[in-house]
Amino acid sequence: MHCSGLSFDSTSRRLNFNSVHLGPLALLQDTAAALPYSNWTIRPTGGLIGTTAVITLQAAGLPAAEDNGIPHSEVMFEVGKGTVTLLSPDLPQLSQLLGKPLPPWQALYAYEQCGLRLAGAGSAEAQVLGLQEKQATAEVAMCADLALLSGAFMSACSCWNKTAGPDAMLLRLSEVTDWQEGGRTGPDYAARIFKREAAEGDRRVLVVRKQGNAGVMFVDGANTRPDPPPLPDFSTVEGIQAA
Repeated sequence: MHCSGLSFDSTSRRLNFNSVHLGPLALLQDTAAALPYSNWTIRPTGGLIGTTAVITLQAAGLPAAEDNGIPHSEVMFEVGKGTVTLLSPDLPQLSQLLGKPLPPWQALYAYEQCGLRLAGAGSAEAQVLGLQEKQATAEVAMCADLALLSGAFMSACSCWNKTAGPDAMLLRLSEVTDWQEGGRTGPDYAARIFKREAAEGDRRVLVVRKQGNAGVMFVDGANTRPDPPPLPDFSTVEGIQAA
């Protein structure tokens, strides 16, 4: 169908066009529109022995405009006991969902119905974006381990994860050792800590690697490395202890 006079008003969210044909119309959205994520962090927000954490995603495919200093490309939601609460972006089409706790899969579906698709369908999106799809069982095992740590550690993505192979995952961790006023776990703290990547001290950043469904190992894998981190040397006792 031929259309002319196409225009979009971002304030009213109104799409206008002219056509000499009548019939069913559909607006289609790329299922990978928000992918890939350029960065992500998880930080505890419930204080010492708390039960909530905030996940922040930097979605490269979303608009970069800002509201109240928060870019639209930054998606934040708080995870609690069986619920997910959307905190940003503050877009008109998401207004009825902001601050509303929902069960995880119900939340993802509700966001998708408003144009915010956060979960790709799988292999198709990975191939289009040139990403490596991880083995499902290994990914589930890593997520389970990360959930156990998220009450006491801040975590962030590793730039080496995509080169680690389909059965290996890497991420960065920093233990929260200072819980004054609920803990220094705000977004500014997280950004500063994972940018500096201190190798020692209270705010040091550890890089862990999980291979398959086995346990995790520590690796020399800072984002500032010029090349991918090598696997630990398990041929000596010292190497095993270091990992």
